[in-house]
Amino acid sequence: MIYGYIRINADRRTIAKFCKQNRIAVNKWTSKLPAALQQGDVVICSELPRFGNISAIADLLKICMGKGVDVWSVRDGYRLGEGLILGCFFYI
Repeated sequence: MIYGYIRINADRRTIAKFCKQNRIAVNKWTSKLPAALQQGDVVICSELPRFGNISAIADLLKICMGKGVDVWSVRDGYRLGEGLILGCFFYI
């Protein structure tokens, strides 16, 4: 499942533009990550600070990496995790 993590409308536009350019379909838009994240899921955010302070970001990444969930940050250009979805690579 591919989650688009949004906090404000600008996040949705940024993620949607990125996904359109890379032919990726967001399955669910959310402002709160579900507890049921599973291995192979991808969370796409506009930028990592949307998740909160540095401690919150570190905690989220620890949980996601432990579950095998990739976290992509569009503006930061980060692709964190081990999975390859659609063989897609992106450059900002």
